[in-house]
Amino acid sequence: MFSRIVDDEKLGEPLESEWQIEVNTLLNDVYLDQREKHVKNFKVFAFRYDQEMVFIASFLNEDSPNESAITCYLSTEPTKLERKSFLKTMVDGFGMLFDDIFYKLDSGAPDSEVYFNDWRIIKIGQSEAFYKISRENVDLTIQASKLLSENPEH
Repeated sequence: MFSRIVDDEKLGEPLESEWQIEVNTLLNDVYLDQREKHVKNFKVFAFRYDQEMVFIASFLNEDSPNESAITCYLSTEPTKLERKSFLKTMVDGFGMLFDDIFYKLDSGAPDSEVYFNDWRIIKIGQSEAFYKISRENVDLTIQASKLLSENPEH
């Protein structure tokens, strides 16, 4: 579903919620001004697939699910990095992406310069990852996927 490598509708195995909570807290703390300005919060997701890990940070208004989200996806191969180093690398990646997004939005850049569905490469310190940026509300996508899997005849 969110995999860069596997083109199917499977969700992937969720990664530990502790990691998601840490990253979520960090992003919400770092971007407090943007959260207040846009009346949105971050929500973080992480999934393991056979050949990759996908990390997703959505900037959204959870009280208004129909409002467009800003969602960054980072895809990377499973790593042998120590957990804290890897966590820092992913947070740095999201920071680079969201800094750029907020700059572009504040300067009035057209949507075509902010959002794109093709995977691109980003260098994060000594690591490399793939990323894309969309307006997808990942929460709604996951909910729809669960509903469809519970009712496969529809």
